[in-house]
Amino acid sequence: MNRCPAVRLPSGAAFEHQTLVALGALGFKLEHCGKAHDGGIDLRGKWSPTPIQTFSVLVQCKHRNSAAIGVGSVRELEGALRSQMQDGSVLGMLASSTKFSTYAASSAMSSPIPLALICVDSQSARIASFIANPAFLKVAPAGVLGRCLHHRQRFVVSL
Repeated sequence: MNRCPAVRLPSGAAFEHQTLVALGALGFKLEHCGKAHDGGIDLRGKWSPTPIQTFSVLVQCKHRNSAAIGVGSVRELEGALRSQMQDGSVLGMLASSTKFSTYAASSAMSSPIPLALICVDSQSARIASFIANPAFLKVAPAGVLGRCLHHRQRFVVSL
């Protein structure tokens, strides 16, 4: 597995790369697009959980050493997604190196926009948890999502 050269990259950019690697291991075809004034989107691309399903994916990455990710980050991602949605096939993901606050999780779970909250272990560049809201599961059903994630990497999927 490719390791992110943390010595050469700022911690935010290193975490974006680790998230790219972690989601790539699950079959997401993403590319880095984050930079100053990026509209809140750091990674974008496609995910094809089955041969007949393909979704556009937009990922916002938040690297923190210890503080939980707050509801403001969820709202920021929702705003960025609203400006990108032409149809219902866009999935949004908020990736964090720490946990999400109760309010952030509650806001994401009640959003009408397909969202997933992802914790990425920055030591191993692997997904530690993947929590999808009902709108996400409506377009990418839990069975398809769970099978896809379970077969590609071992970790707990919280749906």
